[in-house]
Amino acid sequence: MASSLVARPQRARIGRRLVEATCIVFVAGTVVVGAGAVGHTLTWNLSSSLPRGLYLLRRGATATAGSIVAFPVPARVAAVMAARRYLPPGTLLLKRIVAMPGEHVCVGDRTLKVNGRLLGPVADRDSAGRRLTAFGFCGDISPGFVFVATASRLSFDSRYFGPVPIPSLIVATPLWTY
Repeated sequence: MASSLVARPQRARIGRRLVEATCIVFVAGTVVVGAGAVGHTLTWNLSSSLPRGLYLLRRGATATAGSIVAFPVPARVAAVMAARRYLPPGTLLLKRIVAMPGEHVCVGDRTLKVNGRLLGPVADRDSAGRRLTAFGFCGDISPGFVFVATASRLSFDSRYFGPVPIPSLIVATPLWTY
């Protein structure tokens, strides 16, 4: 008798998860068809820098301060990211724009400041204990570039690779995150 009581809730959980997965696949398929018609695509965020989940990439949308953007791994850190296996090769990075051209950014003293406001720490080690080298910078962001970062202490972002060229950015909108 006790085993049938345990089995029923497990079957119910499995059934709910199957229904959830089916709904996600249906919705994602519908969004892909609709998004593809207007030149947009989807990406799945696997890292903990931003909420994991499904993001709509809106090519041609204008990135502004606070926008979440996707972009290729900057060439100057591609080898480090590949060697450390931070993400699979070819994966776009997803980060938030924290400073626009002309804004003042300082990466130093183990902190990131934008326009004098503390945004977060600059780590000296990654999650595996390997040394990180901060992008030593204190000045105004040049025209045509933005500074990207997230609230995650271990986010691999402009704190370590510097400003990102605006033409490389694709605005990303979260559709379903967890």
